[in-house]
Amino acid sequence: MDTPSPSPPSGSGNVNEIPASGSVSNPLFFGPPWGGTALSGCLMAGELNSTWIAFTVATAGSLQFAFGAGGQQQGFYDWAMWPLTGAATCTAIRNNIQAPVRCVWNATTLGGTGLANTPPPGGDPGNYAPALPVNAGDRFIICFSNWSFINAMVTLDFFGSADIQCGTVMPVELLWVTAKVEDAHVNVDWATGSEHNSDHFEVLRSGDGSTWEAIGMVTAAGDTWSTTEYHYIDELPLPGLDHYRIREVDVDGSSQESDVVTVNVNHPSDVRISPQPNEGRFVVTGLEANGLTLIDGTGREVGMDIAQGPWQASISVAMEQPAPGIYFLHHSSTGRAFRVVVKRSL
Repeated sequence: MDTPSPSPPSGSGNVNEIPASGSVSNPLFFGPPWGGTALSGCLMAGELNSTWIAFTVATAGSLQFAFGAGGQQQGFYDWAMWPLTGAATCTAIRNNIQAPVRCVWNATTLGGTGLANTPPPGGDPGNYAPALPVNAGDRFIICFSNWSFINAMVTLDFFGSADIQCGTVMPVELLWVTAKVEDAHVNVDWATGSEHNSDHFEVLRSGDGSTWEAIGMVTAAGDTWSTTEYHYIDELPLPGLDHYRIREVDVDGSSQESDVVTVNVNHPSDVRISPQPNEGRFVVTGLEANGLTLIDGTGREVGMDIAQGPWQASISVAMEQPAPGIYFLHHSSTGRAFRVVVKRSL
């Protein structure tokens, strides 16, 4: 199979997707642990101008491939390959707990680079690691690092006895997801290694880690072989622990979800809700009654009666049909939300 892949000319990105050289996910060695004559590695200069590529093995055999063989190579094309089991693999690589199965730090800028027991014509043994025995269904992800800042199309050729699933392009591979509190909002960021037929991303949020709601949508790139980074701002995070994950939706409606990331949002406040928990009746101090709505865990508004509270600057709230669960009291005037815990009546 021949797959053309763009080699980006410059730019290392805003996030280091690969740990430093000499780590678990990016080991440093002189003489590969799996044999061969590749110089050393893996990505000794880190991840520069990277392209992420994922593929699935169709039939068992010897996995062999080459980037830029046949005179295409114009610079140093360093790379590393890890077994791929899902979105968690990319998180494990970034968190430095997933070791590669093969990698090459190029010895020369000629003849291509890859896996081969016998390098293709013009290939240098120092640019090739030994072939890898694989089984049908095995999946792998490669970080291809354009160390030399070359702007070119690089062909990926598979020529071993193992066949690759050429008819099915790998779906979107989520590399990482982060959430960070900044002032009164939360920045949610994520990145993909490649995308095929992706339509959009949904940002999901949960206050308890089990009930989720979609709070935003970001248009996807569609089809790309390059790393793509995305950003979303949650302007009205919930007080306390906020859990986030990303749902990627393809054009055919199929979807996949990322790992969960959690932040703690502390809103300094003189607002009080008591008692907590309660049986659907509670008193709120520090908020005006105008603009208050009560929302359940599915995002639906819940009916309630509001009256003057027992003391100054307080209001009494009685739910029309109280049911056990976690609710959120939203105040439109300030844009803030407050957690309300309702327990089962005795």
